[in-house]
This record gives sequence, C-alpha cells and structure tokens, in this order.
Amino acid sequence: MAEISGTQKEPSIDSDIEDSPYAEVRAVVSRHDDPATPSLTFRVWALGILFLGIMASANQYYFFRDAPIKLSVILVQVLSYPLGRLLAWALPHTRHTWRVFGWGFEWTLNPGPFSFKELVLITVFASAGSSSAYAIEVVVIKRKWFGAGFGFWPSAFLCLSSQLIGYGLAGVAQPLLVRPAAMVWRENLVALSVLNSFFPDRPADRLFGVPRWTRARFFWVACGLSAVWYIVPGFLFPGLSSLSLLCIAFPNRQLMHIIGSGRAGLGVLSLTLDWNSVSNAYLAGPVSTPFSVACNMMAGFVLFVWVALPVVYFTNLWGSASMPMYDYHLYTESGALYNMSSIITPAGEFDAEAYRQTGPIRIPAVYALSYGIGFAGLASLISYIGLHHGHQVWMAFQQSRAETLDIHAKLMTRYRAIPPWWFVVVLVASSAMGLVACQAFDIGLPWWGFLLSLAIPVVFTIPVGYIQATTNIQPGLNIITEMLIGFILPGRPVANMVFKVFGYITTTQSLSLVSDLKLGHYAKIPPRHMFIVQLTSTVIAVLLELLVTYRLLDSVPGLCSGYPWSCRSASVFYNASILYGAIGPAKMFLGSSYRVLFWGFLVGLLLPVPVHFLQRRYHRCRWLQKVHVPVVLNFLGLIPVISPLWVPAWFLVNFGINYVVRKYRPAWHHHYSYALSAALDTGILVTGLVMNFALEPVADRIVWWGSQIDQCPLARRPWIQLAQETNT
Repeated sequence: MAEISGTQKEPSIDSDIEDSPYAEVRAVVSRHDDPATPSLTFRVWALGILFLGIMASANQYYFFRDAPIKLSVILVQVLSYPLGRLLAWALPHTRHTWRVFGWGFEWTLNPGPFSFKELVLITVFASAGSSSAYAIEVVVIKRKWFGAGFGFWPSAFLCLSSQLIGYGLAGVAQPLLVRPAAMVWRENLVALSVLNSFFPDRPADRLFGVPRWTRARFFWVACGLSAVWYIVPGFLFPGLSSLSLLCIAFPNRQLMHIIGSGRAGLGVLSLTLDWNSVSNAYLAGPVSTPFSVACNMMAGFVLFVWVALPVVYFTNLWGSASMPMYDYHLYTESGALYNMSSIITPAGEFDAEAYRQTGPIRIPAVYALSYGIGFAGLASLISYIGLHHGHQVWMAFQQSRAETLDIHAKLMTRYRAIPPWWFVVVLVASSAMGLVACQAFDIGLPWWGFLLSLAIPVVFTIPVGYIQATTNIQPGLNIITEMLIGFILPGRPVANMVFKVFGYITTTQSLSLVSDLKLGHYAKIPPRHMFIVQLTSTVIAVLLELLVTYRLLDSVPGLCSGYPWSCRSASVFYNASILYGAIGPAKMFLGSSYRVLFWGFLVGLLLPVPVHFLQRRYHRCRWLQKVHVPVVLNFLGLIPVISPLWVPAWFLVNFGINYVVRKYRPAWHHHYSYALSAALDTGILVTGLVMNFALEPVADRIVWWGSQIDQCPLARRPWIQLAQETNT
C-alpha cells in the first residue's frame, strides 16, 4: 500500500484543469493519481527479484563473450504484466497483522488487481541487472592480466561501494533535479509510453485483415522462432555471424580482406544472419533507438571507419601500417604484440627501466583515432549544449529555485519524502567500504586519491544532471578521470582504474537514482518505495554479478584470451590503464607523436558552431536539423570495442523497423516493435545457454567451411609486413 504523508500540507489540486507546462510530458504522464493504488507489494518483490536474478546473471555471463547478449527491461515489462495479473488471480486475499516491538502493520499477498505502479517498480527492480557493475572489470583485469586477483569479499567491497556512493549523493541532487517541472528527463517519457501501453492491453479487432495478437502471444512466438534459428549461426553454421563477400571472392588478396573483413577490417559488403551481432551489450537496441539518432551514428561510422581510418592506415601515419588496421591490442615499434607484463612490477607498478629497454608502445590506427574522437566528443558537449540548450538549462535552473509546483509535484506531496538520513547512511557506509577497499586490498590508490575521486562527482553530479534532465545527454567523465589521475599519479595502473571507477561511475549511479525518482514522480510512486527498490536491487545485482564472474574465472580457462570469450570491454579498459595509468598521459601522448590527438579537444569544441549556424540559416532543411555532433562523436567512442560489421547491420534493422515499418505500418510498429526486440534477444539467450552447457564439448568436432568465424585471416596481418614479403 502506498505511504501517505500525514505531516505535509497538501496544496490545492485541480487535476481536471492543471497540467504540466511541457507538451511532451502532457502527452505521456497522467495528471490523476489514486493514493490507494498498491505499489510496493509482495508481487513486486517476487517478480522483481525473479527478473533481477535472471537479468543480472544472464547479462553478466554473456558480458565477456565476443558479442555479448544483453537482455532488455522490455522483456521484463512484457513478461511481468501477464505474470502480475496471474498472481492477482491466484494469490489469496487474506490480510495479516504483525506486531514487532509494539509496532503493528497489516500486509497481504494480494492487495487487488495488478497495478501500473507495481509494473513500474518491477521494471526498476530488474533494470539494476541490465548492465554489469563497472568495477567488476577491475576485478577481472586484476586476475587475468595482473595475475593476482582480489578475493570475493574485497571485490564485493569495491563493487558495492562504487555502485552505492552515488545514491548517497542523490540526496543532495533530488530537490533540484526531481521536483521542478523543468527537469523533464525525457528518457523516462519513453519508458512511460511503453508502460502505458499495457494498461489496458486491449487489442483492436483486426490488424491488416487478420485478428491481432496480444503482445504476450506475439512475444512467445517470436521468441520460439529466434531460439530455433540461433542453433544455426550459434552452432551448426557459425560463419553466418560474419559473411565477408569480398574475402570469399578474393581469398588471397590482403587488400580485399582488409576492406571486407567484418571483424578486423572495414566491414564493406559483410553480412550477418545472427541477431546477436545486431543487438548486443555494446550498442543501444536497434528498435529502441530513434531513426534520426541511428542516422547520425551511421554517418559517423562511415566518415570515421570507411573514410578517415583507411587514409590514416594506408598513409602509414604513426607507423600504423605495421600493425593490423582494426585492433584493440598494443604493439611494439616493430609491429609485435607488446608484452605489458614486462613493464609492470610484481607490485603492479610501472617499471621505467624495462619500458626503456622494450621501447615505446604503439597503438593501431583505429585505436589512436578513437582517442582523438573521444577527446572531441567530450569537448563538443560543452559548445553544443551552450548553443542549443544553454537558455533551456538556465531557465530550468531558475525554475528549480522557485517554489511553484506543477500538478505532478503537488500530487507527490501526498507521499512521505525520503528522510535525509537515509542518504547520509548510504553515503557514509559505502564511502567507508570504498576507503577500506583502497587501503587494505593492494590497490595502490592512497586515501587522498580516493577522496579526490569522490570530489569529481560531488562537483559534477548536479551540473551534469541539469544537462541530462533537460537535453537527454549525459556528458561522460571517464576520459577526464583517467587522464587526471594519470598526470597526478603515473606508474600505478590499478590505482588509475579504481580512481576512474569512483570518479566516473559515482556520477552515473547518482543520476540513475535521480532519474528513477523522476520516473516515480511521474508515475506517482512513493519516493521511499522507489529508494528501497533501487537500493535493494543494486546490492542483489552486484553480488549476483560477482558470483557469476568468479564462476567464469574459475571454470573457463580461456576467459579473455580470444574468441568466444574475448572480453572486449575489459581488454580496452586494461589497455587504457597501461596508457594512462602505467605510462601516463604526459609520456604517452604529450611526449610522443600521438600528441596531435589532443587537438581533438579543440576540434570538438569548435565543430558544433558551424553546424549550429547552418541549421539556423537553413532552418527548413529537415535532415540538417537532425544533425547532432555530440551523438556522432560520442558514439564513435565505442570503437574499437565494437566490430565493424555490427554497425551497418544494426542500422539496416533500425531503418527497416523504425523508418519503413513505422511509416507504412504504424499500428504494427506501435503494438509489436518493442516486444519483437525483447523476444529476439530472449530466444538467443535461452538457446545460447543450452548450447554452452550441452553442446560446447562437441562444438570443436564439427569442422567444415561454414564453421569458420573469420573468412578474412589476412586482415589481421600488418599491411607493410605482408607487402614486403610479397615483393621479396
């Protein structure tokens, strides 16, 4: 049952007249509320923990795969709605009264019909398992690359503290980022539009001349077909995951291999019939991404991968032609893989003498360009937001300081607010865990370094929150954090990683809770219920993800050593710890030929300016108004983690569903598109789990042409080396 405030004076409310001042909010958010509607019920706990366990375990298991599957919260929404209604029908309505230390409270397994508020809370519960805790990558890197891992409980301290400190800071941000109407948080409007479609889910009589299925029925049929099909690319014919037509046509031409390889080249004329290559943990869902955003991302991919990258590579800029073109490993000047362990002491610190003897690190062309683009992407946010949203952010700040309440804020005064001491307890406890982890578990980050890492989110959480709430863009602080500590404390790669975790992810987690509180604000869910669900689900998710991670570390000998357990994200994180943490940005960038990459900051700062003035000059040009420089640049920051094959395939699916189907079959798109995406992901996951445990022992015995994952082996060889061999 909802918690009703008996202390706050409720302002006058006329929900038939009052509404939000923002049209996009009025279109989605109801201005009516019944405080008696059940919210934090037994059904929420049962279904929330169930789906959280499935999401956290499955997503963490696949996180280390070459193309990790990521279950979406849309799956939770599609399944929890019928299950919630089933529990409402099956569970007894008996009410019980318990007394504890003189306090009595009444509870029941079934408070009535399954409610919209319960569905929202279940979604929030499960969403904690939708992505891996950032600090888990530090745990894996310490074990696999540095050869001396943490124990389970030191890892738990590190992961829990990094995930929870942000929740403590959310207490300060909440009054400024949740209550004001100007803090729109547009991503919540998308979530609410999906959730609203379930209440009620009454299908029209016919669709395209045939009876329309319910979402649940459509989901299960699509899920079954996806599960059956995945047996083909996942086991019988793995080559369907990456069909490189140029490599098949020219098996002995390295240039064709470099151009056509979907895994180590440019991916031109490469195809995939594997949904896992289209929808994975590194890319946003192809169905949930707006088509205009997808066009920006694809345009950036074409300019970066198909234009800039080959120019840099074939002109041998930075000596890049002596290394593979599309690769995320580090190399010596002679083109051999760099033995990073040779420049790291047993204590996990940088060995300057060994580095001098081994020589400087060289990075592949795609890796070098990705750093320059990353610098530009961060700087572009500053000028873009100033040009496009500066007035909007300033007005939001001004309105947030006023006491004028919109209809939704007035309705929320009926519920008890979160006590400030809840945030203080979480902040103090999680900070203490983080400090203990840094000082007691051989991390190498001094106490002042830990406190400095927390100073970054303390300073940036509210400004970044203003930007995200009003523009739907969250500026990333990951590059700034690793660069800052790299200048201050070079030679300590593990300390660099941990500083980056606390300095970057704390802001992200804080704004995650604030965003969920705004979702609860729109859905009229008691703030205390939202806080309890978010905190509980985060703790459970971290522990489950750690259990799965340690299970994989102990049972998979080839983890992070190559396909299929390539650990792409952890590998790039480790390389960054060497470049920024061990060697340091002063030596790696400022003191080498890579210093030109720092011009990316200036380029990114200036690039939105001419685009903005062109958009104002040609304001009737519709496609020009859709150009979004920060989206283009920040998406390219995912490279080289993502495969060059994935983006074109991802874009084609987005084009087909979010442009063609939405334009010509809008009713089908509205009713089934999100269910289709969730069903395809779920079918792959179910079949993948079965194959990994039941068929993996015999997978190596099936050897034929179609079992080759990569038909372009020459793309992984350096261009200059092979050319010299051919000439001789």
